[in-house]
Amino acid sequence: INTKIPNLDIVLGSKNLASIEAGGDKDFFKLSKSLEKLLKDYDEINIDCPPSLGYLTLNALIVSDFAICPLEPSIFALNGLVEIQSKIAEVQNKANSKLRFLGVLITRYFSNITIHAEAKQQLEQTLGDVLFKTVIRQNISLSEAQTSGQDILTYSPLSNGSSDYKSFVKELNFKISNLK
Repeated sequence: INTKIPNLDIVLGSKNLASIEAGGDKDFFKLSKSLEKLLKDYDEINIDCPPSLGYLTLNALIVSDFAICPLEPSIFALNGLVEIQSKIAEVQNKANSKLRFLGVLITRYFSNITIHAEAKQQLEQTLGDVLFKTVIRQNISLSEAQTSGQDILTYSPLSNGSSDYKSFVKELNFKISNLK
């Protein structure tokens, strides 16, 4: 799908992806093979994965140069982070040595909810520079944009969600440029 943002195209997921995740086809290089045809047409390809470590996520890690872990500030998410980091290390060792874990991005953050503030503080102490400084605040515009099938920059360019994601992209680009 072409978007209103210049040079940005989106490929949407479908119900077929759920059946692939549950099905028997376990070709862990399927996505890599499919994307090879597109690489010449794009500078970057971003893959948004389901919040699991299943087949689709493993396919994405195998084909990716970088991984970012979005994380809601909760105890369950903190526990899952160890599993994600372990799976990334496994993929690095077995299938994709160029994969770099860039960090953790806190999303759906409410500063006035005690458990969110405590989880953020714990992540800052534990992860240090692995934690992105940008935090994506919970914002109704993000949900509305998703429901309307639009990106946040088009749907509500002045919202906190738009501002937060712009800040994140700047921080991400800075981090990647310092790797080279």
